[in-house]
Amino acid sequence: SKSEEYGKLQTKVKELQQAKIATAIHSRHVTSALLTIPRMPRKEVPRAAAFEARRTMIPTPGPDAVFDALILGDQKTKTSKLELLVVKTERPGLDERLGPLQSVGIIPRLITTSSFALLNALTKEDHQIDNLAIINFGATTLDIVIAKQGKQRFFRSASFGCFGLTTQIASERSGATFATPG
Repeated sequence: SKSEEYGKLQTKVKELQQAKIATAIHSRHVTSALLTIPRMPRKEVPRAAAFEARRTMIPTPGPDAVFDALILGDQKTKTSKLELLVVKTERPGLDERLGPLQSVGIIPRLITTSSFALLNALTKEDHQIDNLAIINFGATTLDIVIAKQGKQRFFRSASFGCFGLTTQIASERSGATFATPG
């Protein structure tokens, strides 16, 4: 009956609300940068990272920018500094991805991109490699992650992917045109 189905659905939603959920946002909405800031208490790092990112990132982050920072390590110099990986996305893109989950009470523990997830999925031995490139050649984007000993050092996403390549080849050979995927 419909009430039994509804009860099962409510049970599944409750299970999902308690589960450890991760989700990915599209990499074209993400920019990252390596920044160095003065050593400070860890609780102050997110605010300082966002301030420094707003000041130095190109293109300049807009008013809807959302930042997250990961401490990569300490630089031992005369004045101790923290090396950070700062990741930026815009609130509308984030809300687009999180809205459906939040509407049923699901709050992801991890929000990432598929390219960052590939880096995190590497084995312990892979994390020892001095320089590693992860290339995610998707339908409409090309993502490149460069890591040094398991820590991301560079990330770029280009609006070019397999679809563009294959349609260009097909168009040159057949003269046909193709619609871009959604």
